[in-house]
Amino acid sequence: MSLLRPAIVPITLGASLLLAACGGGADTAADASSEPTAEMISEAPSMEMLVSTLSGAQERPDPVASKAQAEATYMVYADSIGFVVNGLDVMGVTAVHIHRGGAEEAGPVIATLYSNADGADFANGSVAMGTITRETALPEGVTFDDLRETVRTGGAYTNIHTKANPKGELRAQTTSAPM
Repeated sequence: MSLLRPAIVPITLGASLLLAACGGGADTAADASSEPTAEMISEAPSMEMLVSTLSGAQERPDPVASKAQAEATYMVYADSIGFVVNGLDVMGVTAVHIHRGGAEEAGPVIATLYSNADGADFANGSVAMGTITRETALPEGVTFDDLRETVRTGGAYTNIHTKANPKGELRAQTTSAPM
C-alpha cells in the first residue's frame, strides 16, 4: 500500500523489537555477532509472520468509505503473539480488536489490542503495539491456543473501531506474509 510506505520504518523497527521481545532476537551482543550454530538454529523459536492491509471496503456487514488506511503485522510463536498495527489518517480510534470470523461475517472480539473511549487520532504511525501471551486476559471462553490458531488459519480479522464508525472503520483478515 503506497500511502503506508512512510510507516514502514516504524513497522520494521516495531517488528524487530517485538521479535526480540518474543524470543526471536539474540540474547547477547556476542550472540548477535557470532555465526549461528546448528544448535542455535534448532533451538530458535519458530515464528510465523502475518500481515494484513486494512480498509473500509472490507468492513462487514456494511463497507465503510474511509480515507484512513492501516496495516496489521502479527508475529505468531508457540507461546506469544507480537503485534504492530500502523495507521495513516486514522482518526478518533476507540478500539483495535481481533475478531473471530470469516471475510463476510462480523464476529465476536477474541482479543483487545487497544482501547480508548475518548478516541485518539493517528496521523501516521503505530496505533497499537504489544504482545499477547498465555497470561494475557482474553474474553471468557477464549484460550490462548484458540486465539493463536484462529489468527494463524485466517479465521480472524483485525478491526479498527472509531468514533465515526463504532462498528468498525477498517478491517482485514489475518493472512500469511510472503517470506
